[in-house]
Amino acid sequence: MCAVLQTNCLSNRPLGPPHRKSSLPKHQEVKRRFLQICDTNFSDEVKAALRLPAFDSYEWGDADVIHLMQTMFLELGFVEKFSIPVDTLREWLYEVYKHYNEVPFHNFRHCFCVAQMVSVFEIG
Repeated sequence: MCAVLQTNCLSNRPLGPPHRKSSLPKHQEVKRRFLQICDTNFSDEVKAALRLPAFDSYEWGDADVIHLMQTMFLELGFVEKFSIPVDTLREWLYEVYKHYNEVPFHNFRHCFCVAQMVSVFEIG
């Protein structure tokens, strides 16, 4: 409603760009790549870096970031504690990724950064 009638908004700020979803081909490519790498393990060096507040996710592609999220869930013991089948975890992580908009800030990369920082406090 706010986008249609600017006068009904609580703010007089200009509206930002419309939400942009990733394209289906991009999603399919990210999922394909993630499924190729999801059974591999990151090096101990990467796992150690993942536990640091200064970890830089921008060095990694989307499929790699989903894989890093999977690694955090495994390292935190969530899979065992909550009896989550790994295939279910992988599908859920991909669905979370797929449903984020491509916007400058509140996107999947931001989701990863928040989750990674929480895991730093938990594992740290």
